[in-house]
Amino acid sequence: MSRKKRSAELGQDLIEYAITLPLFMAIIFGVLDFGRGIYYLSAMYQGARDGARYGSVHPEAPFTEVVAQVEHWLIGLDPTLWEIGTGCSTGTTSCVTVKYTFKAVTPVIGKFFEDEDGVKNQLTLRTSSTMPLEYIP
Repeated sequence: MSRKKRSAELGQDLIEYAITLPLFMAIIFGVLDFGRGIYYLSAMYQGARDGARYGSVHPEAPFTEVVAQVEHWLIGLDPTLWEIGTGCSTGTTSCVTVKYTFKAVTPVIGKFFEDEDGVKNQLTLRTSSTMPLEYIP
């Protein structure tokens, strides 16, 4: 193989690398952001479920104790971005709702979704859990 042909092939490799690297990195960071979102949603669901269970076993407990049960599961989530409420409780059920504003790490991936207020790079995650009261006080 001549020296001239070999240097031309090296230049071709560099261009192929420069074209595929950004695409590959976008895919990798997109998968990481998606994984974070699934983890956050799973933690929120488990927290809401645990809070609803605590409220059904202890119906006379103050709401701060239910919130403490939920917060136990929200490890890794920014506390300034979550809301915990009981908007769906009735006299015979205990219900806990958790809302979290998810922000993507990668700005390119964040451009593809927006929250309910129209803010780009944010997605509102919600979950709730309802359980019947163990006894009615």
